[in-house]
Amino acid sequence: MQPSRRRPAASLLYKLGAVLVAAAITMAVRRGWLPSSAMDAPASTGSRAPVATRSDGPLSRSPSVKDLFDARRSGTWVETTGRVEKLLPDDPDTSDNSDKHQKFLLLVPGDITVLVAHNISTAARVPVKPGDRLALRGRYEYSDKGGTIHFTHQSKYGSRNREAGWIDFAGKRYE
Repeated sequence: MQPSRRRPAASLLYKLGAVLVAAAITMAVRRGWLPSSAMDAPASTGSRAPVATRSDGPLSRSPSVKDLFDARRSGTWVETTGRVEKLLPDDPDTSDNSDKHQKFLLLVPGDITVLVAHNISTAARVPVKPGDRLALRGRYEYSDKGGTIHFTHQSKYGSRNREAGWIDFAGKRYE
């Protein structure tokens, strides 16, 4: 009778290591640190490392608008500061009960100009003018012109599980 063959410990360690690497990659994709598909991959080799920003609570990790723009990524929550460059007209009044948005162009760090679309059907209008500085939190959507930041307000459905944004201007928070 032949003796039974045991698997070497190295094989088991290799499999365990592979599982840990897969788990780490999955977590990085879910947190927005890595693109979720080849379609999200950056066109350039610019840095995509998250930067630390300050929010209501402890220090949070959030990619910069420049990182998201360079990576052509959308659907990511971001906190940033900037200078109002230009006020744009509000959305026209529509009959399909669409929400109305206050719109302005904001120059953010990295010399990127983004469109801010602040829902004034849900939150108060922010009394900004060109040259004013503000901080905000919202969801970034890529475009070749710099992108859009929207959802700069509390969830209109009242769910605490949904992400929410805000605009800080002149000592007041608009959400």
